[in-house]
Amino acid sequence: MGRIAAILIAMVLLLTGCADNGDPGVQPVVLYDVVELTQNDANGSQFLLYHGEGEPVTLTYDRYIGDKTAIGESLLICYVPANGEAYKSGPIELRGAYAITNVAMELEMPSMIEGWDADPVYLESMWLAGSKLNVRCRLPVSGEARRLALAADVTTLGDAVPQLYLAHNLSDDTPTYDRNYYISFDISLLMGTHMYEGVDIHVNNANLPTSLFHISF
Repeated sequence: MGRIAAILIAMVLLLTGCADNGDPGVQPVVLYDVVELTQNDANGSQFLLYHGEGEPVTLTYDRYIGDKTAIGESLLICYVPANGEAYKSGPIELRGAYAITNVAMELEMPSMIEGWDADPVYLESMWLAGSKLNVRCRLPVSGEARRLALAADVTTLGDAVPQLYLAHNLSDDTPTYDRNYYISFDISLLMGTHMYEGVDIHVNNANLPTSLFHISF
């Protein structure tokens, strides 16, 4: 059993280089993170970033970012901390905001979960962010409908550690190519009480030999 705990999607690009007119020097650190949108209006926007075991970081931007996603949902942002310090609360210079998939966990009987592992998921990272379970993975691109869900076995909801399944089932087997996906699963139904110690998550994992992950609450 493995554990992936609070792995933040942060690709830090320290841009240096030489131009025809000389070395421009050290450039700002640009960060990419999945965050939760908590404000988006004429007064500006605000994001919660869950980083490590401490309190979430609050990032603020002085502009409305448009209709990217709903309040309380997750999105991917590209930004530069105004104070120069990564993962500290404060204003940011937003370079980009990108919608990702937001979906609620499903409650299912075992018979409904059968076939959850029909098609593998190339899992790159998974982490708990407040009441969300965020996943970064690679999946085949397909023009057909597919089943992609986080299903909780209802027969295990009386246990201290419920069993969850990252279900993926393509509707066709036409050869295609893979693409990176970010998915934010709302698991607040399990987080609203003190009944649970955590969850076990089963994954048909094409990336690593590990197929069972435990995340503690």
